[in-house]
Amino acid sequence: MRQLEVLQRSDFEEVWKIMKESFPADERRERAGQEALVTEPDYHLYGIREEGVPAAFAAVWEFAEFSFLEHFAVEQGRRNGGLGAGLLRQLTGRVRLPLILEAEPPEAEIAARRIAFYRREGFALNGYEYIQPAMSRTGRAIPLVVMSFPDPVNEARFQEIRAILYRRVYRVAQEEGAATAPPGA
Repeated sequence: MRQLEVLQRSDFEEVWKIMKESFPADERRERAGQEALVTEPDYHLYGIREEGVPAAFAAVWEFAEFSFLEHFAVEQGRRNGGLGAGLLRQLTGRVRLPLILEAEPPEAEIAARRIAFYRREGFALNGYEYIQPAMSRTGRAIPLVVMSFPDPVNEARFQEIRAILYRRVYRVAQEEGAATAPPGA
């Protein structure tokens, strides 16, 4: 099994390539904003290498209360071979639990398949209304769903998680919600 490792700042270029091919512009920061996160103490990049370069990565915020899987992707040509599932399994053994992630609502086929993948890996779908704030100055807010590992969260805990994500990851007040882009995005 390929081993999960902490990626270095020098790996950012490869991570950015995978991120750009895997996430639409509204679901990622602008390059400078994303690269600046590498110096944030709560933000960590984990990955699995193939041929010496990251082939899959997970961008994780590790807080005292939980860990947040902000981005997770496998290089396009290496998908559907178990690399992503292997990365997730190793990650859940490494980070603070619970592990939280956002996903597109299972309305389109690809989104439903993604949700099914996360469920197979032990994540629970939480049925609370959630809006991901804009991640860049030109981005828009997106209605998403929140999944948690290893257990579902109750509504009070969900509200706490959302408040922490809005304040510490997206840097918006909960009342501002989805309308405001984070500074320096």
